[in-house]
Amino acid sequence: MTIIEAIVLGLVQGLTEFIPISSTGHLKLVPELLGWGDPGAAISAVIQFGTILAVIIYFFRDIVRLTVGFFRGLVARAPFGDPDSREAWYVIFATIPIVIVGVLLKDAIEGVFRSTWIVTFQLVFIAILMQVAEAYAHRTGFRARGDFNAKDAWIIGAGQCIALIPGSSRSGSTIMTALFRRVPHDYAARFSFVMSIPAITAARARIQAKFGTGWPLEM
Repeated sequence: MTIIEAIVLGLVQGLTEFIPISSTGHLKLVPELLGWGDPGAAISAVIQFGTILAVIIYFFRDIVRLTVGFFRGLVARAPFGDPDSREAWYVIFATIPIVIVGVLLKDAIEGVFRSTWIVTFQLVFIAILMQVAEAYAHRTGFRARGDFNAKDAWIIGAGQCIALIPGSSRSGSTIMTALFRRVPHDYAARFSFVMSIPAITAARARIQAKFGTGWPLEM
């Protein structure tokens, strides 16, 4: 990989990660359109280091609040005793599905799922699902933020598994699933990004362990 290719891929990642379109899908399609070929799942995961750093910085206060709440709940032996502790557990619940599915499908994720046809199909399919979810939430009415529960967290976590297929936006998949649960937009977006921290960090750690490097230029 050349310096120019790395810069272009970094720009693609930065421009697509924080809106509900697939950054991984674009990291697959843009290089192919430019004649560079598929950069590979490993590079896609490593480039997300900048993303996770930005999310941690932006949500730093929330991370501290949830961490303190988590341990406060453990000490008090009341893990769901207050909103912060409860939300911390919801993030954990939402992370479990993608860990399980990611381990079971790791070979397909790094192989057949990176087909250009699958990426293209997922870009269109998720866009349609998001429109349907938006219409459904508006037609049935949004729930109060205080009604968010463990079942919502599990289901949104299952929705995050869709993002293991390139072309499926992580934030798009989780926000879309949250809208089907009639979760308000602001809370759906916030929970989506907070719950992405463990998943993206774990993916990068796996790449680090597998390839012994955290930098795509060395691969």
